[in-house]
Amino acid sequence: MYIPRVFYIEPRFKSREPVEQTGLELFITGLEETIDYFESYILKFHGLVLHDPSEQELFLVTSGEYLVFTPGYSEYCKWHNGPLDRRDDPLRRIYCLNPMYTRLGYCREHDDTIKAIYDRCFTTTGIQYMGSCKRLDEKLKGKLKYALYILDYGHGVKVGVTRSWRIYDRVGEQPHIIAAKVLERDSAYEIRDLEVRIGSKEGFTERPHKRSLKDILSHPPKFSFRRITEILRRLSRELKFNLEEASLFRVLPENNIALYARAREVPLYSIVGKKLELMGYWAGYMLLADPNTNAYYLLKSREVLHRNSVGAVK
Repeated sequence: MYIPRVFYIEPRFKSREPVEQTGLELFITGLEETIDYFESYILKFHGLVLHDPSEQELFLVTSGEYLVFTPGYSEYCKWHNGPLDRRDDPLRRIYCLNPMYTRLGYCREHDDTIKAIYDRCFTTTGIQYMGSCKRLDEKLKGKLKYALYILDYGHGVKVGVTRSWRIYDRVGEQPHIIAAKVLERDSAYEIRDLEVRIGSKEGFTERPHKRSLKDILSHPPKFSFRRITEILRRLSRELKFNLEEASLFRVLPENNIALYARAREVPLYSIVGKKLELMGYWAGYMLLADPNTNAYYLLKSREVLHRNSVGAVK
């Protein structure tokens, strides 16, 4: 059996897209016609990196190859020796094969590594995150830049933080309509504190409960663009930062987006043993196709990563 470790993705700039007001909107507001723009990126999917524990090797499964899934009962530590501060080749990494021990996905041996401290800083709450962020700053001494972003997912607006060089990767891993890179800092503690403060405001969340691909695919980008723009104005006033020049963007799949709209979301157990074609990855979902029925499936990436969840590659 094989362990899926990471989706090998690379965001690429596609175009600047206009957001135009309709004639009725111009009549109601009394404004002259203006055209705003947001940037559009494509999430290039190179493939799924699988870990062969018997050979201690990594290999890449690309679009068009077939996978047979297993229940994935065993979960492994997600630590690897890749860098935090830049993009690397995931096929050259060394991954840990110890059993997962902590709820953040690390074994006992790697529970206090820089990667684990980073995850604790940005995924935990209360006293724990404050201490972890301070430790991260002490260890990195300003060598890593962080980006705070907001994204509209139709049912609400999420605020988040990631490493600056991963901003388009991170947004592309989540269901979203429009997103904005709000600001950058070189202090984990400072930017995490800002994230918590913004996330506690009315209309925001750090951890959205309901995000549906069907919803975002049917939601016109212009409405999200306006909501994000208004939020940036509001945050500029409340936080005393000039955020109105923040860049707005979205990240689209490499595949035809209509395939994601057509696909049905399924749990892992329902497709165990089936031979399925790997089609792509976007917004935290694998896109799979059944060659026997022409059905398309969406499988959440968290159901398979770092588990012995792939039985065969064909």
